[in-house]
Amino acid sequence: MAFKCTAPKAHTLKRNLFFFASLMPAFLTSLAFAQNKAPSKEWNLNDLVKNESAWNKELNVIVANAKKIKACEGKLATSAKTLENCLNTISEAYKHAGRVCSWSSLQSSVDSLSSKKTTNTQKCYQIFNKLVEAASFINPEIIQMGEAKIKQFQNENPNLKTYDQTIRATLDQGRHTLSPKEEALYSALNPALRKSGETFHLLLDADIKWPTVQLSTGAVEVNTASYMKYRSSKNREDRKKVFNAYYTTLETYERTIGSTLSQAVLARNINARMRNYKNALSQALSQDQLPEAIYTTLVQEVNRSLPTLHRYLKLRGKMLDLKQQEYSDAYPKTIEDPKKFPLDVTRAMTLKAIEPLGQDYVQKFSKASQQNWMSVYPAKGKSAGAFMSGGAYDVHPYVFLNHQDDYNSASTYAHEWGHALHSMLTNETQPYAKSDYSIFVAEIAAITNEILLNDYAIKSAKTDQEKLYYLNEALESIRTTYFRQTQFAEFEKAIHEEAENSGSLTGQKISEIFGKIQRKYYGHNQGIMKIDPLYFKEWVFVPHFYSGFYVFQYSTSMAGAYFFADKILQGDKALLAKYLTALKAGGSKYPHEILTDAGLDLSKTDTYRVLEKRANQLMDQMETLLKKMPSQKTKT
Repeated sequence: MAFKCTAPKAHTLKRNLFFFASLMPAFLTSLAFAQNKAPSKEWNLNDLVKNESAWNKELNVIVANAKKIKACEGKLATSAKTLENCLNTISEAYKHAGRVCSWSSLQSSVDSLSSKKTTNTQKCYQIFNKLVEAASFINPEIIQMGEAKIKQFQNENPNLKTYDQTIRATLDQGRHTLSPKEEALYSALNPALRKSGETFHLLLDADIKWPTVQLSTGAVEVNTASYMKYRSSKNREDRKKVFNAYYTTLETYERTIGSTLSQAVLARNINARMRNYKNALSQALSQDQLPEAIYTTLVQEVNRSLPTLHRYLKLRGKMLDLKQQEYSDAYPKTIEDPKKFPLDVTRAMTLKAIEPLGQDYVQKFSKASQQNWMSVYPAKGKSAGAFMSGGAYDVHPYVFLNHQDDYNSASTYAHEWGHALHSMLTNETQPYAKSDYSIFVAEIAAITNEILLNDYAIKSAKTDQEKLYYLNEALESIRTTYFRQTQFAEFEKAIHEEAENSGSLTGQKISEIFGKIQRKYYGHNQGIMKIDPLYFKEWVFVPHFYSGFYVFQYSTSMAGAYFFADKILQGDKALLAKYLTALKAGGSKYPHEILTDAGLDLSKTDTYRVLEKRANQLMDQMETLLKKMPSQKTKT
């Protein structure tokens, strides 16, 4: 799920036959903007389920399917045909549940104030869990059968080819499966090991007492939401007040939240040892069988390219007319939006921007984006954010937006439709069992569309001011995703290693580790951006660190997207064909295999240098424009 800008954008994970990943659409629970702007066209969920009466009947089918799955228990090794029949049964059950639970989940996402719709969503999740419980025997039975017997069955029954990748993944994970008794003990212990994240959220969302400060616009309680809002204020003194109030409060909880994060790190390290992985990072990468070299090469290359980030930070400081930048200057806009991007303009611009992806891709987008598959505008009770729901394999994707008629909304539109086209291409090509693509590939498909839109916007800009805006937007995206998420990835690796080596991890130590990396990235020692030790506490409010080793994928995805976009824009037809083949591959192979087949190897250093080169080219253009526009400074 995922999730452009400082926080990764959310999109739905699809489904996973044997690992039982959630196949219902992800949706954010916070309230959206309290306005009632009527969309020009709202999505029609009748394609999923006709009405609530029909939906209730479909729930009974899920329960019946759970019983059918349970009837296969103990029989998978009986014969090749029995194995096929049982895998077909669970595949159809999960596909059906994905469609049914998508209906209730999407209903709730546009009306989170409705207790009935929220209850329906929870009800579907609870009934879906009956499938999970019924199918819990499948992984152990396949692992017990062993590779030799599986190959024998596959030779006897060609129809099992549909499930070859999911069986392969199950056997690969089986090498780290414990004895039945150990697995039972681990399962009993696991909920306790995961409690630290819950404690963190309770502290941050409910228990912390936040201060009130007097800003130029009036008194404001400085909590996480208002910090996120006012940190980009044009008024520099307001920004400083908000930063100091927020981080001074977090400093009070440094020891306590340090304990919760330390517990999460300890749990991952223990889990890795129990399952015979080299370390927690290796275990995190194992589900997609990603080589550790991808992670280490990313961090290595980003560190090597920090002069590029520092060059941009200097350029930001110049545009903000600041002699000495401080960390509280990292978020205000340097250039205001040049024009509006209503939905029709956004769609037309996206259509032109994606032309390099070929006629078939453009036609698919053109037709799909005219259907009532989108929820477009903010409304009272509507969830915040944006996502693509691909949970209904045999229907079509749905796109959830909160369109604000600005460029960021246009970029989000291109991003989410990148996910939607990825799902459409995959589902047209792959059977359900091979349609579950990894976020490692998914974000590349979405960010590539963002890059193409930005490239088109730069080339078609009517004025120097407009062009400067689009250039800056591209660089801001690189700064806040590629560099910032890698900074977080480097920090995650460092605190896990510290815990392994020293056996302890205090809040103070975590701040020291974070601050050292933070100052390195922002050029503190070179005088580029001054970072007060108070702001070393930034890690305290970041929830991603409780999930463990996944934010790096936003950086690798951006690097991969620039790799593909650069060659596609150059007219490399062979590379384009490979790229589109990768989007059609779904989960037919491991994601790294899919990308290397397409010519992208994220374990190699050269891959990352395409983005670095592009960033410097964007800055070359910005500096040329700024020389022509000496008055382009934002007083803060």
